[in-house]
Parts: sequence; structure tokens; C-alpha cells
Amino acid sequence: MEVQEKRTLLNADFSGQVLTDSEFGFANLRGSNFSHTDLRGVSLFGAKLQDVNLERPAIPLIVIKLS
Repeated sequence: MEVQEKRTLLNADFSGQVLTDSEFGFANLRGSNFSHTDLRGVSLFGAKLQDVNLERPAIPLIVIKLS
């Protein structure tokens, strides 16, 4: 499992990549591109997802916003 916890990955381009079993807990992913990305098993718990591109992920992604 690749762990990217608490990292800042602003405007990162993950388009078309396979990120299965990666963990982005509490990472700042603002402006990142996840278009056509395989997100199976990916943990985005607490990640900052402002202005990210989630157009057509390879699998359905459920985003739960906790207030």
C-alpha cells in the first residue's frame, strides 16, 4: 500500500493511473486531476478535495463530506 498521508500534492495529475490500495489520508489534493483513474481501495479520509477533477473515475467513487 502506497501511503501519501499528510502530504501536499497540489495540482497533481493522476489521470489514467491505477492507484489501487493507496492512502491519501489528510493529504492536500487541491486542484488535482483524477480523471479516468482507478481508485479501487483508495482511502481519501480527511483529504482536502477542493477543485479536484473526478470526471469518469474507472470505478464509482463515494465522497462523504464530514462537517
